Amino acid sequence: MDALDDGDDVPQLPANTLRLLDEFATEKNTAAQKFKDLKLQSEGDFDGRLSMEVFSEDWGRVLRMNVRFVYYDLEHPLQLPAELKNKFDRIICDPPFLSDDCQTKTALTVRYLAKSWTAENGTSDGLRFISCTGERVGEIIARLYGKVGVKTTTFEPEHSKGLSNEFRCYANFECSAWTWRGA
Repeated sequence: MDALDDGDDVPQLPANTLRLLDEFATEKNTAAQKFKDLKLQSEGDFDGRLSMEVFSEDWGRVLRMNVRFVYYDLEHPLQLPAELKNKFDRIICDPPFLSDDCQTKTALTVRYLAKSWTAENGTSDGLRFISCTGERVGEIIARLYGKVGVKTTTFEPEHSKGLSNEFRCYANFECSAWTWRGA
């Protein structure tokens, strides 16, 4: 006899819960498609029409790559699949905390993922790197990413929730959307 034929009711979620789950799935699918479109755009020239609205706010510990997700624990920044080591030439990061510890651990992960870690004529050899984080951690950003030519740009990220911290965009390349600050 089938377990479902024993006369017991099959548990079901309430309709409003199912609706919320459906909305959540739709939002995640939309964000995944935007991310996929952004990846395709990044393979061409960056035209500066990028906003943080493309990315969903996720205070969890997830490393986003392409369309798949890989569990990432900030406390163990190098515990990543070996097949990801030295595979990426485009990295965008937004570290979750404005502390030296968080910035250092993020940099360890970036270095693990990056194809190269050398600078050549003010830009790195193939790596295009962006970090949007607080202005107050600018000195440690300069120390951690100086070898790949990261500098403060003129682009000023704004948080949609209106956080009071001043944010900066640090990158190792210039484009039509920004130049080097103070240049």
